[in-house]
Amino acid sequence: MTQPWAWRAVLGALDTVRANAKNIPPSGPGAARGPRRQAPPSADPPGTPPIDVNPDMPGGPAISAGPPPPGQKVDIPAIERIYHDPAWLGTIAKGGFHNGALNGLAAAFR
Repeated sequence: MTQPWAWRAVLGALDTVRANAKNIPPSGPGAARGPRRQAPPSADPPGTPPIDVNPDMPGGPAISAGPPPPGQKVDIPAIERIYHDPAWLGTIAKGGFHNGALNGLAAAFR
């Protein structure tokens, strides 16, 4: 698909899925509920205090994100490729965080 989806189309598709699930319940191995876990697994030692999370989304954790306010446009960059293309390899020397150690990486992929 080359055109972005309209927000109303996304919400409409979700409503369709919800309506169909009421009439035609999901089937197959993914439709059954698994056993309920008593506690989530953790690699932290017992007694480790919980992490205090402060998301940076406007409105805080109690409000979910949604479409932008009417009249406001949002510039969403294109999704990057999942492989290292020449454009990405060309940014390595400008990265700076590796003190030049990765500057020759692009040559390895030619």
